Amino acid sequence: MTIGVSYTIEVISTTGDVEDFITDVTTLTAARSFGNVGNAVFSFPAGDSIPSWKRNHRFRFFRNHPSGISVPLGGTVWFLKKKKYIENSNEIHITCTDSLGLLDQRLVAYASETLKADKTLFSRDQIVYDDTYLAGNMMNDFVEENFGATATDTDRDISDWLAVEADKNVGAHVEKAASFQKVLSTLVEISRQSKENGQDIAFDLVAVADGTFLFRVFEDTFGSDRSSTSENPLILAPEYGNINNVELEFDYSTEVNVVYVGGVLSGAKKLIVTVTDAELLRSDPFSRSELYYEAGENGDDSHTEWMTKIGEQQIAGARAKANLMASIVETPVDIFGRDFGYGFKVTTRVKNFQFDCIINAFNVAFNAGVENLDVRLQSTETL
Repeated sequence: MTIGVSYTIEVISTTGDVEDFITDVTTLTAARSFGNVGNAVFSFPAGDSIPSWKRNHRFRFFRNHPSGISVPLGGTVWFLKKKKYIENSNEIHITCTDSLGLLDQRLVAYASETLKADKTLFSRDQIVYDDTYLAGNMMNDFVEENFGATATDTDRDISDWLAVEADKNVGAHVEKAASFQKVLSTLVEISRQSKENGQDIAFDLVAVADGTFLFRVFEDTFGSDRSSTSENPLILAPEYGNINNVELEFDYSTEVNVVYVGGVLSGAKKLIVTVTDAELLRSDPFSRSELYYEAGENGDDSHTEWMTKIGEQQIAGARAKANLMASIVETPVDIFGRDFGYGFKVTTRVKNFQFDCIINAFNVAFNAGVENLDVRLQSTETL
């Protein structure tokens, strides 16, 4: 709990112009977590009239710390969804969502078995992966094809307001069929697949200074790097008093080191490709752990390279992992929004282990100068 915090809210028009500032915020709750639409509600005393703000008016929250530091909250702007006047308290209550809500408003609006809906090898009649199957590039394509100039329906093109950063060739090779699925959930699934295939990837919709937005893909983290190898490291440890609620789990339950990938035909004639990770086949007699993956009619003699890749991905996704979760404690030295914040990469030490972690969630509850702040970090490292 922090006493003496206050909030200032910048009011931004639907065209991106700053219209006003709210300095007498009474209450504010806000939460963001990776891959989910963030939500916020704030209130302030009503004046002589109800504000004329409409849907998609925007707000930027500034957290004013007792030390005199004022920083934006959560690395986003918030879009108006509801406004309500309450006569008993003479207050205006505003409900809003963060910028990821824009990605949740649209579908992958293309029929199945078309190139803009099904980004798989067989929908494109390809045998091996190329750069279009790298997770970051695929994310860019889905956004561009449903918000940008490559949208088949030109009425969906808002590229003047929402741009897509150039491909970075990051992430693992993935495949995704997404006909009429939400764009946001499609991106989250691609991110999950990439992580399971051995490469973490993140994304965000970043507000640009001129009122427009930029879809960006990040390798590893979408905030500042303050890990132990950075120029300005932030080390968190229970003995330093800057983290608590620490949970560290070592999970070997899903580990697989041999995959049999089944293809065409059946019985004794069925095509089987065996993929093995010799490094994971340890010397003890009980180390071998096997999995069967059915590739079906796509698995024929001309696609054995693809079948091998599928097997390698299954092994990578099933590797034993160390899972760390904890809450960060704000201190006089380390202040939320300045020294650590949503999307930051930091280093955490627990007993004799050290991990790089991503701050992937926060929750703020502010009421009349008293604030409860919960900032969460997480790390999942392959063993």
